[in-house]
Amino acid sequence: MVETPTAVLVESITTEEKEGASEKEPMLEHHEAVLISQPPITTSLHTTILHLRSVGGFLSRFRGLPLFVLHTLSLDHLSLLFSLLLPLPLSAILAAVLLANVRMGWTHIVVSAPSPLPWYRRLPSPKLFKAVAAPTALVALAEQLTIGLPMLLWRGLGLNRAMHAQAASQMEGSHEGCAAMMKAAGVAVVGLALAAFVLLPLTAVLARIQTSLLDEAEDTIIAVNRGEAMGVKEAWKSFDWNARVRVAKTYAKYVAMQMGLVFLFVAAVYGQLVLFLGPEFYKVLGEAFAARG
Repeated sequence: MVETPTAVLVESITTEEKEGASEKEPMLEHHEAVLISQPPITTSLHTTILHLRSVGGFLSRFRGLPLFVLHTLSLDHLSLLFSLLLPLPLSAILAAVLLANVRMGWTHIVVSAPSPLPWYRRLPSPKLFKAVAAPTALVALAEQLTIGLPMLLWRGLGLNRAMHAQAASQMEGSHEGCAAMMKAAGVAVVGLALAAFVLLPLTAVLARIQTSLLDEAEDTIIAVNRGEAMGVKEAWKSFDWNARVRVAKTYAKYVAMQMGLVFLFVAAVYGQLVLFLGPEFYKVLGEAFAARG
């Protein structure tokens, strides 16, 4: 999300003698400079992992894990606490904003060179909170929309009742069942579109803003834009098409691996249930859905 393109300037020097020149006269020198673009390290998962290993060994791929865990657990607990007074989406956004510096510290550790300092000594200065509060709130709002809007559509289209009815009829095919599946596919497309075209770019914009606030004394393991705090507009412009494609491919691989694991798990559980329950499987499944409805 934050790596910027780099290029190497290669200069070559050639010499040649002047025609009819004496031995004491200097030779002519020709300078040629060629700018060679280098492919980003994060072009593929393989090159990224290899680079991380070269930076800090096997454990380098887990850099920032303590702050990631702290941020995730704190976000969940604060969201639940604030939900006693506020609607859950607003409580989640408020919790995310309050933890903006923790999330920024996680980003800083991920992109910076290894340091002997413990993670709690590498938290950004509270003075930087103002620069990331609004972008963090924007990303948190996008997260709530990406999750909440498909859920509202799901309920508004009556898909809960349709799925329960489909399960109660032992998953038999019907016109209503096909219509429900089409609606469910439409809801899934809406969720994926929000994630791909809203949440993902805004998350990258936030990461670029956070990286721009990294202390100049800190070395980075990849080329990044920093030195002057970026705004949302500047960070959005810096997230060019090549970077978007690179991030989208990474997330596509990530989702594919997750779906593969889920498929294997569901297939294993389904096989065991069919093996033990036999013909009663669909009846038990229908009763379970009916009880939940």
